[in-house]
Amino acid sequence: MKDALRSFSEVGHNTYMYYAYILRSETHDQYYYGSTTDLQQRLIAHNAGQSLHTRKYRPWVIIWYGAFTSKKQAQSFEK
Repeated sequence: MKDALRSFSEVGHNTYMYYAYILRSETHDQYYYGSTTDLQQRLIAHNAGQSLHTRKYRPWVIIWYGAFTSKKQAQSFEK
C-alpha cells in the first residue's frame, strides 16, 4: 500500500496526486470523508487527534481511497 500512496512527483514525474478517502472509526459507528495530497500523513494526523472533527472517534482506518490528478476532482468526489 505504501507504494500506491506515493505521488507522481516522488516517482519522477512533476504531477502531484490528490486523494479522496473514507475513514472508518474502529471504536464507533462513524465514517469520515476527506481529501489530501499526502494520505499516509493525513491518517497519522487523524489518529494523533490533530483534527477536531475526528479526534473523539479514534483510531481510524482507511477503508477506501481514490487518486486524482486535480485537487478539484478529489474534492468533488469527497462530497
